[in-house]
Amino acid sequence: MPKLFRPTDFDFISTNTHENPFLDVDITGSFVHEETGERIVLPGFWKGDNKWCVRFSPTRLGRWNYVIESNDESLNTAGAFIACKNQGETELDKHGFVKLSDKGRYFEYADGTPFYWVGDTNWQAPDIHRLSECNYPGCECGNMFAHIVNKRKEQGFNVFQTYPSAADNDGGGGKIFFWWKEQYTLINPEAFNDNFDVKMNILLENGFTIALGLGVHSNTPNAMGENLSVFAKYMVARYAAYPIVWITGQEVDIPRLLKNEEGHWAWIHAAETIAKYDGYNRPLGTHLYSREFFDERSCSPDYEAAPWHQWWALQAGHRREWENPTVRPKRKYQGYWDNSKKPMLETESFYEDLRTTVGDEAGTLRHSAGYDLSRNSAWMSNLCGCAGFTYGAHGVWGARWSKDPAFGGWCGSYNSEPWFMGIEKPGANELKHLASFLKEIDFTKLTPAFYDTTYGEFSDSERAILATIGTETYVVYLYGAFEISGVLKNLDMDKEYKCYWYDPRTGAYIPLDSVKGVSQYVIPARPDKNDWTLLVTTKDITIPYTEEFYHNVTLTAPVGTPVEFSAFTVSTDNTTEMENIQKGILWRPFAAHASNIIKIDLGQELELASIKLDLEKNLNGKYTYRVDGIKDGIVTVLADKINDPSESSLNIHELKGTFRYLNINFISEPDYIDAETRLVAGVENITIYKK
Repeated sequence: MPKLFRPTDFDFISTNTHENPFLDVDITGSFVHEETGERIVLPGFWKGDNKWCVRFSPTRLGRWNYVIESNDESLNTAGAFIACKNQGETELDKHGFVKLSDKGRYFEYADGTPFYWVGDTNWQAPDIHRLSECNYPGCECGNMFAHIVNKRKEQGFNVFQTYPSAADNDGGGGKIFFWWKEQYTLINPEAFNDNFDVKMNILLENGFTIALGLGVHSNTPNAMGENLSVFAKYMVARYAAYPIVWITGQEVDIPRLLKNEEGHWAWIHAAETIAKYDGYNRPLGTHLYSREFFDERSCSPDYEAAPWHQWWALQAGHRREWENPTVRPKRKYQGYWDNSKKPMLETESFYEDLRTTVGDEAGTLRHSAGYDLSRNSAWMSNLCGCAGFTYGAHGVWGARWSKDPAFGGWCGSYNSEPWFMGIEKPGANELKHLASFLKEIDFTKLTPAFYDTTYGEFSDSERAILATIGTETYVVYLYGAFEISGVLKNLDMDKEYKCYWYDPRTGAYIPLDSVKGVSQYVIPARPDKNDWTLLVTTKDITIPYTEEFYHNVTLTAPVGTPVEFSAFTVSTDNTTEMENIQKGILWRPFAAHASNIIKIDLGQELELASIKLDLEKNLNGKYTYRVDGIKDGIVTVLADKINDPSESSLNIHELKGTFRYLNINFISEPDYIDAETRLVAGVENITIYKK
């Protein structure tokens, strides 16, 4: 019996033979809810052999009547069914699929519950991710795709951003699933039945909304032309009944930027096809290259006016301004906020550890998104009006299978890590803190200030990002290595404001003194050089936990008694023996220009005293790392040398607190000049001491 918000296949067998069953047969299902009269019309699709299917998810309980119509008369039929309750435990099961909010600016579930988007970029997952193999070190699950999904679910993600390479021509390599029996004229149904559908069901069972596209920027429309619209209709038929948000394709405006109008219109016609045939009217947008709204090469004014276009999938990109380094000027988001009422998302910005090259051969500048920039971009874009964020890690979006460059993964100047290293990046664990914070203060009511000084004025107009809920709540995100001063203005003098520093890396609130009877609040100095969020509010909010700010204490000699422990990391080169890693002895990273985590298990909770790190000599750079204590899912920073790197290969720090689990995060610097001056060094020895 069909269940609410769960796809059900209505399969039909044709008694006729067709020369091209993909192109020659049209089939449509009309579903009408008997009590309310709600009507949903969807195309059907060829499933292989003589089988056709109409896939439908009931949106209401009760009796549905359906009629199947086709130009193959043997497929014509009618029937009815009773939609029953959904017993699933995911948010989608409880609240229904994601849709545009009637109030604009954000998404919500079918029952009106606001939906905060925490996305992961998995371009080409349908083409590359394996279902019957998993090579994560020590794992026996046998399913790479399910491993990634389960890991991201554990980290708090709820959106999976992906596409099949419709033209079978994306440049990443490593492709193992192909969509055509005859290029662009005869689909390969087995590639969908045995691969894509299986992956979609895994995502559904784990509560993910899928931001689904058709292919990549100029490659796909150039190769396929108007056949892209035929593929789009097939994708609607197969997947509109799933929890879909249509992203159309990756960087759909690039053909126009390249003055290729034919390629650009192939994308537009594909989007129009999705809008025409998706009877659910799932949110439909386009993934855009980074342009200001009214830039002379921007497609945004045209998309804003297009009937099919419903939301903005923006791309800040991966190259920052070097003379005045910011992740992205606020004005680039302001144009969309001021000129559109549609939801906007930052869907591609500073993939963690993505390495790129800027400049000509004479003045080449290498750099990486590193660790901080993705988090900076997430907070900045959300306080500039975005309703969520899509994260990316190079090892995941590029999806290299192994360390061998023959197995795909966008090699060249990019980071060379495989997928199992990519999913363990430190930044991936931090987006849940952004989501938790914004949902608690009610992100749907936030209004970005941009450069308006009505509610706040700061010494740095770019790296201080302010959003407010009237005079009830002020949120200021501060990032960058420079001191930032400022003042919040127009506070209600009759109300008491509770004030906190919020740590975007750990989710900890650090209480400050409350204020009342003042119209202005001078923002205090940040606790350290890291990025911080200041919350000043009259609202009573739920604080999951508070803590005092940690203080780095560097020692000349360790204190305490050494303890035995086991250690684990997936990020290791081929010279390192696993037995040594497990003892904290001699670890070298596979990609020295990428961040890595070593996970420590002390075997039992111990009151800690100190840690000694013997690092291999890094001839070209300094030593950047952080030591975290982990207890009940809460992260406590115990020692931090990220924004104040060490110049010594021998480092000893005081540790405070009682923990069993520690993470040592080795962080790469984002700037590389010529011979890569900032690298992650290897580790000769880790010694941990208890009191």
